[in-house]
Amino acid sequence: MSTTLQSSGSQLLQPNLACFQANVVDTITLTTSYVEQTIFTEVDINRGNCFNSTTGRFTAPTAGIYKFGTAMIGGNTNDVYRFTFYKNGVDTEFGLRVSTNASGSEFAVNGQMEVYLELASGDYVSIFAKSDGGNDAYGNAGFKYSYFNGRFIA
Repeated sequence: MSTTLQSSGSQLLQPNLACFQANVVDTITLTTSYVEQTIFTEVDINRGNCFNSTTGRFTAPTAGIYKFGTAMIGGNTNDVYRFTFYKNGVDTEFGLRVSTNASGSEFAVNGQMEVYLELASGDYVSIFAKSDGGNDAYGNAGFKYSYFNGRFIA
């Protein structure tokens, strides 16, 4: 994949830069230990084909700075849900904590975060997750509450 910048008149064009958006379509099965998530199976955008919906990993095609985001919703059980960005299988310590006070009948709390990571060509980023009580988090094909996205910045 080329990262050469192009222009047309005074407009900067970046047609080949890596960019993806993937969504959760089913319940997010969690345990009390961090596990790599392969739940982002509905892929809306995958420019550069760098996101693998089978593994849940984005692999950098070129060295640079990348911006990643995630939004998640907890379950309808009183619990603390944790979603963390991992680089090459190692915790980056950037994570989203979603605490719920649910009693089983209401919708859970949701949250969103973004992070910038510097990657070498071939590095991969994925999301690991757990809940303190081992309860599942919410996912639904009809609503795009939970997602993972990213793109090359510079």
